[in-house]
Amino acid sequence: MPKNNKSSAKRISAADKKHKSFPAATPARQAKKQPGAQKRTIKKSSDQAAAKAAGRYLPLNEITPEVEAKKRILWIIVGLFALILVIFWFWSLKKNISEVSRQINLDRVKQEISQTVGQVTGNIKQQQETSTVAAADIAKIKDEIIAEIKANLNSADWPLHSSEVLKISLQYPANWYQQENKNLIAVYSYNPEAAIPKTFGQISLQKFSNPNKLKLDDWLSRNKIDLRGYQAAASTTLVADQAAQSYSRTATGTDDFTYQLFAANNKDIWQISVMSRGGKNLYEPVFEEIIKSIKFLK
Repeated sequence: MPKNNKSSAKRISAADKKHKSFPAATPARQAKKQPGAQKRTIKKSSDQAAAKAAGRYLPLNEITPEVEAKKRILWIIVGLFALILVIFWFWSLKKNISEVSRQINLDRVKQEISQTVGQVTGNIKQQQETSTVAAADIAKIKDEIIAEIKANLNSADWPLHSSEVLKISLQYPANWYQQENKNLIAVYSYNPEAAIPKTFGQISLQKFSNPNKLKLDDWLSRNKIDLRGYQAAASTTLVADQAAQSYSRTATGTDDFTYQLFAANNKDIWQISVMSRGGKNLYEPVFEEIIKSIKFLK
């Protein structure tokens, strides 16, 4: 029995050596033996490699939402940067234009100042040359006007003017001018058909109908007489021995005056307008005498 076991063991060892001497066939060797199997094996390996690559990398033509968002943010940043550049360019351009314009205006102002200084200098020289003659002429004219006004203050020598149409009479200086129409008498210190002088005085008397014999306040309110800029006088003025309402206006100059008088006579209202420019001290006493001379005729 032991001998048989040894023989079996020897046979098994010999079989193992035989198998070790001839290893098992590899896929490549099998592929050599079977060409179709080789091609299928290579294709399968390529597909597996492609599948692994597809799992690791993104296709070039496929864009995920994250990539799209990053792309949009990038374009927004580029757009903002471009907008900042444009704004900066416009600001620089505006600044340059402002500096050029300011320089042009400065040159113009300098030129105008030079011209004005030249004109003023010329006027001063001219006035210095003629100051003596001008002062003498002004003094002469002033003396003539004062002498004329003083002579006119003697109202007893004034001519009397009566209007049967308007039923009124008054006196004024002989060298003054008078105009009359249907319901108005106007007296001027100058010729109204000529140019208006710088210094003058005038008075006008206009007649309005008052058939209901309204009081002055009621009549003024009903007829909407425009007295804007006028103030009622504190003192009372008499016209033809009757109390009249007086309204004075703020003068445009210290030597000017303007006022309105309203007097009632039976069924009539008289509006007396007095105005003087540049001769308050000269013409005011003349107007007082003219107003005192007014008489209402029957």
